[in-house]
This record gives sequence, structure tokens and C-alpha cells, in this order.
Amino acid sequence: MGDVALRLRSANVREKNIRPAEDPVLSKLKPYDKMILCKAVEDRICSKIDLASRDDLTLHQAVEALRLLLRIVRQNDLSIEISSGEELLLACIDH
Repeated sequence: MGDVALRLRSANVREKNIRPAEDPVLSKLKPYDKMILCKAVEDRICSKIDLASRDDLTLHQAVEALRLLLRIVRQNDLSIEISSGEELLLACIDH
């Protein structure tokens, strides 16, 4: 019986770790999503990895990461160079 309960628990954990690729009605970010965004912004600032070129982010995540990056830049009087791909993401923010 313990083996069955263990298998059920591990199946529940696996189901919780599986996220849909795109959720347009996602109003609040989950802690996991926040970590992805923070890591993407950190990589953008420290390693200059273009947010638009990342294949580990959904479009929604890339837009949210760019929004966070711009907020950080403004609050700290920093300057960054925006790539052409990131300019397209900016268009997503504006609409």
C-alpha cells in the first residue's frame, strides 16, 4: 500500500511541475515564473544575453522580463542597448 501512495504522490508532483507552454489569462506569476524572469534579466544585464533570442522563455515571459529590465534600468539610471528583437518585444508591451 505504501508503494501505491508513493507512486501517487510522485505523479502529483510531476503534474504540478508540468506547465502549459502559454497561458494568456495568467494574471499572477507563480514563484517558478518569477525565478525564470529574474534569471533572464540577470543574464541580460550580466552576460548581455538578448531576451528576444532566448528559446527557454515564452513570448509572455520575454515581454515580462523586458518590462522588468526596463524598470530596473530606469530606477537605477542605467543605460542599455536594445536589440532589434527586443524592440519587437517592446511593441508587444505597447499594445
